Amino acid sequence: MTIPDGTKGPYDDFYCHKYRVWYRVDDCVFRGRNQTYPGCVNCFQGYLNIRSLERGIQPPPFFVTGATAAHEGSAPGLVVPMRQTR
Repeated sequence: MTIPDGTKGPYDDFYCHKYRVWYRVDDCVFRGRNQTYPGCVNCFQGYLNIRSLERGIQPPPFFVTGATAAHEGSAPGLVVPMRQTR
C-alpha cells in the first residue's frame, strides 16, 4: 500500500490513516491532548504521536524536506508490511 501525496503540503509531516490526510504532527498532538475534535479522541495513532513528542522523537526529516528514495533508501509514504513474530 502506498500513501498518496495528493493532500501533502510542504510542511506536512504526518499522515492520518483514519482520515487519509497529511498534516503536521503538532496538529495531531494538539487535537489529541485537547480533544478538540471528537474523531481524534482516544485515537491510537494520535496517542503514539503524543508519546513520541513527549520523548523528543521527531518525524523523519525527509517528510518535510521532500528527499527522494535515492536519499533515504526507501520511498517516503511507502507502507512496509510488518512480519508476524509468532
